[in-house]
Amino acid sequence: MKNSYFIFFSLFLIQIYSTAFAGTGTGTGTGTSSFDEQIKKANTSLYRDIKISKTDKEATFELLLKIKQDGYNADSIRVCLTDQECREDGWELISENGQDYFNTPNYSEARNFNHHGNNISSAFNLCQISNSMGEVSMAGQCLTIVGEKSNKKFIYSSYLGRASKCRPDSKCWKKYVEKRLLFISKFLEVSKEEFFQ
Repeated sequence: MKNSYFIFFSLFLIQIYSTAFAGTGTGTGTGTSSFDEQIKKANTSLYRDIKISKTDKEATFELLLKIKQDGYNADSIRVCLTDQECREDGWELISENGQDYFNTPNYSEARNFNHHGNNISSAFNLCQISNSMGEVSMAGQCLTIVGEKSNKKFIYSSYLGRASKCRPDSKCWKKYVEKRLLFISKFLEVSKEEFFQ
């Protein structure tokens, strides 16, 4: 099952990478939109807008959800612009009984795959949600994708839905994960000149 999961996502990323940016470029012809406009178009079904803030050490992308749910109005991406910035945050993988996990608590087994020579890992984690009365519980299902491109690490955190909907390793989360992997693939391509040189 694990091998089929890895093979599926490897083939999936290869396929979406080859089609996601057909007709988009930075030279003459099509694709003359600014970086901000290209980022905002990376996934219009998930996000209504993207706010970018940048320091010398990191860039942060607040991905404003099209539909607010369970107290979440945004996902996020953090790109570390210096070599040490993300390495202090416990996102390194550790192996335990032949399985990889993030070196931080409350995450499922990490799934590792390769995206154009860059190693990327994803894992599910329980996260806080709130109801209409403001009551908070650890009943949310989130997804974290961590990777490295040109020696710069990125961390993508996304809210998927209520954890009671299905188990993290179940196929019912598959379409949610696929949509976010497609977004990350587009994000990496669009932002490579701006952030991943």
